[in-house]
Amino acid sequence: MKARNTTALTLLLYLILMIMPSFFLKFLPAKNGYFLVMTLWYLLGMLLLLWLNTKIAPNNVIENANPFTTKPKVIIWGLIGGVLAIFLQLGASTLERLLFHIPTASQNTATLLATMTTYPYYVISVLLFLPIIEELVYRKTIFGRLVPFTGKIGAAIISSLVFAFAHQDGHILLYSTIGLFFCFLYNYTGRIWTTMLAHMLMNSLVFIFSVQSWH
Repeated sequence: MKARNTTALTLLLYLILMIMPSFFLKFLPAKNGYFLVMTLWYLLGMLLLLWLNTKIAPNNVIENANPFTTKPKVIIWGLIGGVLAIFLQLGASTLERLLFHIPTASQNTATLLATMTTYPYYVISVLLFLPIIEELVYRKTIFGRLVPFTGKIGAAIISSLVFAFAHQDGHILLYSTIGLFFCFLYNYTGRIWTTMLAHMLMNSLVFIFSVQSWH
């Protein structure tokens, strides 16, 4: 399948994934299994996007430029990246507070934490399914496919801004910084598994620190 076709299909699947929660909520209140349905929904979406982007879609220029990346390098940089992403988050959130008077706390994160506390099984969506989905969409597809048209810097900026605005909680600098860093990791190793691992570790560390701060 041609790159433009798999790109269009990836973006369409992601759009459906993001739209359907509002549809489900109209017919299935939270106490009647909404978050269980959403966990299964994100699992299905993740599997479909993984299949499409690892088995069907042709490699993009980022992956073609790094054909000999080893698994140890992917794992090491994924772990390092997850930790560095936490420090970047702290720095970006501090700048937002000092320059734009934006509260450090993220409403998006707070809402997810409250949800995961009430429905523990939803944790797997936030720590596993959604990071994989977002990396396939924002880094592998948007960043990777835009590089031939805008160059690496332009593609990284575009994908990171889209990533930031998609979170819809006002922390544009914070999410853009994370997005740019993940683009760097992806470009450096040429493997989307690197940023997947870094993203999952980052979310896990944020979750652990936030839960501890509640007690």
